Amino acid sequence: MTLANVISSSIMYSLLSFVLQMALKVCSCFGTKIHIDTIMDLSSSQEYSGLLSAMDDSVQEGLFHKSGDFYHFEHDNVRETAYASIEIDKRDRFHFEIGMALYMKWKSRNCDEDNISFIIIDLINYGLPSLPCSPSEKIDIARLNLKAGLTSMKG
Repeated sequence: MTLANVISSSIMYSLLSFVLQMALKVCSCFGTKIHIDTIMDLSSSQEYSGLLSAMDDSVQEGLFHKSGDFYHFEHDNVRETAYASIEIDKRDRFHFEIGMALYMKWKSRNCDEDNISFIIIDLINYGLPSLPCSPSEKIDIARLNLKAGLTSMKG
């Protein structure tokens, strides 16, 4: 039996290192897979600096497998347990902070806002309803949503 088969137990999950638990939580916000570039971008921020090495550890532990440029959860129970470990009243902020970390990395590259990733917008939007934002932050986020919407309409 692999660790992936028993990770659904919160007891087993709690035995994982803090860094590995955090990596699982972060990745669970992206669904069943996450692109290596997203992991590298997050790893470049101070908050998520251990993410890339934790992902390599998670592959060795049988929690993820790597296929091409993606890390895939080995089993749905792994993702579900990791996501459930994020306190419900903190999930909005958790998504928002991941989205903002990616947005800051994206912005530091001087990328064209017309090409903003839908993943970034989705993560930021997830946290908006319950988070206090200044009027200027709301305007910036609305502008990004508008650009993402226009981009999706182009095709």
